Amino acid sequence: MKKIAFFTLLASLFISACTQDKQILWQLGENDNSGAEFALAPGGYKDYIANDFGWEDKYYLIGKSDEKKEWPYIIPGISDTWGGTWGTAGWRSSTLNILFGIENLPKRGGWKLTVDLLDCNSKDLPLFKVTVNGTSWKYSIPEISKNSSIYTLPENPSEYLIEIPLPADLIRKGGNQISMTTLQDHG
Repeated sequence: MKKIAFFTLLASLFISACTQDKQILWQLGENDNSGAEFALAPGGYKDYIANDFGWEDKYYLIGKSDEKKEWPYIIPGISDTWGGTWGTAGWRSSTLNILFGIENLPKRGGWKLTVDLLDCNSKDLPLFKVTVNGTSWKYSIPEISKNSSIYTLPENPSEYLIEIPLPADLIRKGGNQISMTTLQDHG
């Protein structure tokens, strides 16, 4: 069975200014290598589609949505039929969207988005795409653990951090969107 698991998809948006420490503007999940705070955890992956996760028009609204109900602990790879995807031409990749607003933009400083991945299928390594307000980055996710299993949480959890410095003008006053998806196998 193929999968990419985000047992801890800890997404954080930081702002750092030249004269002050980094501030976390929002955080989705706990930095505890668990994922227990997310929907479907720890083994409800088969209910991914029944809960309408992964569709392009569904979103998690920072400050309003409940991560226990509206953010899954797992995102399928393109070969995971349980997640509504299929690897023959990438007909449908699962997409997770985060919407958030900013009332006041800082005068100085930069932004950084951090995505913390706890595990993925070592036999079906994905290409992971993160898009922020239309600007995209792609990452080949390496093997995090040889003992990955879709059925259990990792015994000795590790993590893979993706830290994306964002151009100062990419985050805008008002509404913003972050999308995360798997595109293809790269292993």
